Amino acid sequence: MKSVPASRLVPHASVFLVGLPGSGRATVARAAARVLGVAALDARARSLGDFRGALVQGRVPRIVVAGARAVRDDACRSLMRKRGAVVWLDVGTEQLLAREQGCKQEYEQEYEQEFKQEFKQGCKQGSKQGSKREEGLEGCMLPLALEAHAPREAALRRARWVLEPAFLAAADVALCDASVDLAVGAVCALLPVPRPGLTSGFLL
Repeated sequence: MKSVPASRLVPHASVFLVGLPGSGRATVARAAARVLGVAALDARARSLGDFRGALVQGRVPRIVVAGARAVRDDACRSLMRKRGAVVWLDVGTEQLLAREQGCKQEYEQEYEQEFKQEFKQGCKQGSKQGSKREEGLEGCMLPLALEAHAPREAALRRARWVLEPAFLAAADVALCDASVDLAVGAVCALLPVPRPGLTSGFLL
């Protein structure tokens, strides 16, 4: 994990939560919004173009749950860092699998179909050329082996294989296997304290 510059730990206008399905982005966003009395938005329901436009115009609330497409889009990633701090909720595979039932729909809608083909192409490219990256050919083998008897775990490991480079590029802060309370505390520390009487709103 890259080091976190001290300048990124000061209050920011917004916090963008990123991570794999089941990492607790929406849960942390709702809890932090309640504590701070600010608005939160789940941008996964918006098109990439709409979200990018909101970032360009600065029309984003204090806490935002960002989806995979936004994190992997160079323009959105740059704009999120410009508008605030990006927090990666990095939850281990075993914990994510334990939360599998609650996020089954999210797996299917946000990741599996879109990234399955890209994963296969990456495996083919790695086998032909070899890869110096840790997530190259060696990283492909476990999901392929799991496909028949553990398809959900295979899907999760494919998503991690595809998305971790984008998370690493985007994140200002990475919280590894953090509890909800710890993650909420980190979000609150990254946002300025609201002024008394600030109107709150919950868009999640």
